[in-house]
Amino acid sequence: ADVWGILGVGLMPWDKKMYDTLKRQDYLYTLLTRGNDGSEARVVQSIVGFLHVPEDPENALVRLEQSDIRILSLTVTEKGYYRTPDGGLDVDNALVKEDLTGWTPRGLLQPKTAPGLICTVLLRRRGQAGPLTVMSCDNLPLNGNTARDSVLAFAKLVDEDLASYIAEEVPFPNAMVDRITPVTKPEQIAILKDEYGVEDGWPVVAEPFLQWVVEDKFVCGRPAWEKACSGPNESVLFVDDVEPYELMKLRLLNSSHSAMAYVSLLASHTFVDEALTDIDVLTFLRA
Repeated sequence: ADVWGILGVGLMPWDKKMYDTLKRQDYLYTLLTRGNDGSEARVVQSIVGFLHVPEDPENALVRLEQSDIRILSLTVTEKGYYRTPDGGLDVDNALVKEDLTGWTPRGLLQPKTAPGLICTVLLRRRGQAGPLTVMSCDNLPLNGNTARDSVLAFAKLVDEDLASYIAEEVPFPNAMVDRITPVTKPEQIAILKDEYGVEDGWPVVAEPFLQWVVEDKFVCGRPAWEKACSGPNESVLFVDDVEPYELMKLRLLNSSHSAMAYVSLLASHTFVDEALTDIDVLTFLRA
């Protein structure tokens, strides 16, 4: 059976802090899930290494063009796609400009943006290891389409042949993840130490519920993520079309959160947990 792992890639100078922390911990980190029924901590061993691109870009690119790299996943937030309000590539952005002017027949020597890095990796793999799957995990509607648009827009400006190759050979599956995972704060690091005796410089805190819906469009295999679920609160679904699930989340979850915020503010509540103990708010929300 295939053994899969995650190789972290940090593209920005400030990613060095995460790189240093994970390296010090042998790339292990703690997942702390907290819910109504208490909390649970477990150590995650999925990360097998970390490439900090600004430190040694050539070494990172050589590693990413190896055939055992089969999925390039992104969590670069909305800003990392460098899109203009009408959906095009923001060619006036300083980092995008740097990547566009720095392009060579071998791609970029020092990529500064996600589209620049992806285009460089795909160019260097063409005719060698071949294509891979580019998979956005960002919290955007139809995030795979967004990733594809940005990468293709960049490729068209630097190499038309590369753009055609990407359009024909490289899948960009859409994915929707539903799990509340706040940014790690010092008090959560303290909770982990006090309650579990674990010293972790970068734990991840999340709710017990997890739903991940992924378009099943992969060019050279994928992990059996659907087998990784534990318990009734977790599900991973592979589907032909993610959009119905996104609409369900937006309409049932996001809009009810907004509605709750408006009435709770009027009722002088500050936090969600106290609002939900108010029978009027709860009845309104259920209705």
